[in-house]
Amino acid sequence: MENQKYYYKSFSKSLCGREGFQFKVGGEYQLDHNDTWRWFHYARYASSTLIHTGEGETARICLVEPLGEIAKFKARNDGYNKGFYFTTNKIKIVRELSYEEIMSVLEKEKCPFYLI
Repeated sequence: MENQKYYYKSFSKSLCGREGFQFKVGGEYQLDHNDTWRWFHYARYASSTLIHTGEGETARICLVEPLGEIAKFKARNDGYNKGFYFTTNKIKIVRELSYEEIMSVLEKEKCPFYLI
């Protein structure tokens, strides 16, 4: 895997992930099953996370650190054409990005305007 330490994960406005899993900034979470598809999802690019929450302007994006096993998946369409996302069975929510930070990251990534 890449030498990147922190990655991106998007959440609903209440900091829930898919299937209603509730997170807190600074928290560490672990899953005890081997279904890599149902582990915690995250991406190398912030723009790749935008299409997964369906929350639009209320989506929250955090820096996360994978701490457990990692699986890499090829995405058919990640919205940014990078083609990959990752899952892990143990994750730490490092910190939430401010609106200004999100816009700066998306600009650096040359995010397509329709995803913002």
